[in-house]
Amino acid sequence: MAAAGASDAVAPQRFDEMLELARRYAGPRAARRSAQRTLCALSKRNSSLAAGPGCCASCKSCNCIRAAVSLKKRRFVRAGFDMDLSYITDRIIAMGFPSRGCESCYRNSAASTHDFMEQRHPGRFRIWNLCSEAGRSYSKDLFMGSVVEIGFLDHNAPRMEQVEEFCRGVDEWLAAHPDNVAAVHCKAGKGRTGTMIAAYLVWSGAVDSAAQALDLYAKRRRSEE
Repeated sequence: MAAAGASDAVAPQRFDEMLELARRYAGPRAARRSAQRTLCALSKRNSSLAAGPGCCASCKSCNCIRAAVSLKKRRFVRAGFDMDLSYITDRIIAMGFPSRGCESCYRNSAASTHDFMEQRHPGRFRIWNLCSEAGRSYSKDLFMGSVVEIGFLDHNAPRMEQVEEFCRGVDEWLAAHPDNVAAVHCKAGKGRTGTMIAAYLVWSGAVDSAAQALDLYAKRRRSEE
């Protein structure tokens, strides 16, 4: 198969196939697993999608696939970025996992996440990784060591000591400088991320109740489309 051009990484027929798989990826769990495996296989066969750790970080074809996988989550689309990322407050960010390799074709890439943080919050960001699954940790050097890991399983509640550790850590970081921001992610940047951010909003007094915290998170994280 001939190599695709740099600006349009995926041939139309291949792109349509990948986009349909991306839609399936957001469906039932069994369909997601099947679609994920096929997306990776397709991306590895396409020369432009196997370009390395930051492959397809910004190409238009893969941005469409990422948007399909994001479904109803609000994306940050401005200043050259198109990312699964939302500002819950001016200083608290919810985002998807910063991925590498074929997974970066349908999730935020580690490279684009790094560039986003360095361009918009240089030296003033800290990332909280809530994943505990195998393969869901990464070198802290990717983000200049500014990463905190407080992992717990998807579809499970965190331990209370983890909630307290997270809330105290975020509060201390935000209090250290008025320009500091906290970026929080799990895998999809929904359940675990929303749980911990909502907990912090209540703990810090930013809202009066858990219901208000969840409502704010939903409004800022969900797409209006």
